[in-house]
Amino acid sequence: MRELARNASAIVRKVTDTGRPAIVTNRGKPVAVVLPLDPDELEDYVLASAPRFVRSMREADRDFAEGRTVEAGDFFASLDASDAEDEEMELALGSDEPRPATAKRAASRPRRAR
Repeated sequence: MRELARNASAIVRKVTDTGRPAIVTNRGKPVAVVLPLDPDELEDYVLASAPRFVRSMREADRDFAEGRTVEAGDFFASLDASDAEDEEMELALGSDEPRPATAKRAASRPRRAR
């Protein structure tokens, strides 16, 4: 850690130039890594490192391996039906009534182009 504190720019430059990671240690034990990163791959890196996203992808992989899939047309039809139900609920409640949590979640979901 001492070397990183003293020579951060040089270490980052070396990682960038060589494409090889630098291991940061504290009292001889590895505690961090400085990785080279292609700007075009930043989003992939962030998503792959996000625990919630990683769990979701593992669950999706398991579902796929076990045959728990839905045809794309059926999936989009269910979204359309859900959107229609939400719109009916909004009309029934009126604009001055609080919306139920399910309608709030559905309203925050991006709509598919039609």
